[in-house]
Amino acid sequence: MKPEFVEFGGDMHIDAGRLFTGQHWGVPTTSASFAPPEGRLFRPLAGTSFAAPKIANLAARLFREFPNASSNLIRALMASSAAVPISRPPSLTDLPHDATEILCTYGYGQPDFDRARWSAENDAMLLAQESIQLDDFALYTLPILPAEFFTTRGVGAITVSLAFDPPTRHTRLNSYLGVTMETHLFRNRTVEQVAESVRAYTREEREAIADRQGVELRKVQLPRRSKMEGSLPSSVEMSPGVNLRKKGTLQRSRCEISSSRWSYDGSPLVLAVICRREWAPETISTQRYAVVVSLTHASGSVHLHEHIRTQLRLTQRVRIQG
Repeated sequence: MKPEFVEFGGDMHIDAGRLFTGQHWGVPTTSASFAPPEGRLFRPLAGTSFAAPKIANLAARLFREFPNASSNLIRALMASSAAVPISRPPSLTDLPHDATEILCTYGYGQPDFDRARWSAENDAMLLAQESIQLDDFALYTLPILPAEFFTTRGVGAITVSLAFDPPTRHTRLNSYLGVTMETHLFRNRTVEQVAESVRAYTREEREAIADRQGVELRKVQLPRRSKMEGSLPSSVEMSPGVNLRKKGTLQRSRCEISSSRWSYDGSPLVLAVICRREWAPETISTQRYAVVVSLTHASGSVHLHEHIRTQLRLTQRVRIQG
């Protein structure tokens, strides 16, 4: 995903002594050609790279709030808090937030400092920062969603953000990441059922690669299509899809929920975090990561934080060799 975040650049522009407002002009920078008579020394320019200083400042403020947090956790918190700006060019105004044009322009959106550091009554965060063995997976259970999450008017949402720091190469091709990770969310399944499904999924993918490629599995990238999403109806459909988001080291997916179109038996949701070795050397046996799950509802009368306040950290239930 590029960019991952954006930031506000400004809405005022001075040109030839005149002040213009009301548009997103961007950041003032030196012009490549400023020779007279038409040349000018400065010009406004918009670009995602200009967001870096403000994003770095936000990350530093979060580190001050959470001095024991890993860089992965800070990145996951920022991704969880980000939202695509409401004010957008006309060509992008009516597009959904998971549209390719939106993702390529805004990424996950503009991070929000207050939302990244606080839970609200109708917006609760659960988090974990861990290490996982390569070619392994971990399962987490989420708190049971309260009945008011479905019966109260308004849309609820579950957002999963994953950040990890694998070895990388100086290339943007498929071999860029030495370790890949992905997440899948399941409903109406026990932990044991999910564990068996994930174990079978990873085994089938490896066998398919071995039959086709005839090389060491750890050096081969998995197929683009995810059998897990296609064959398990109990896995929750998240957006953007796993094949797009797993290409990066910062991944965020979201599912909007309403009682009219969401089958839920009242059991805990199960989150699967899968880790695969690609070309990482044998000296690397584990991968650090952080995961943040945000449970939100549009109505302030849904007391999610009160419901799960004793479970503000994800409890890892199962760690099974894949």
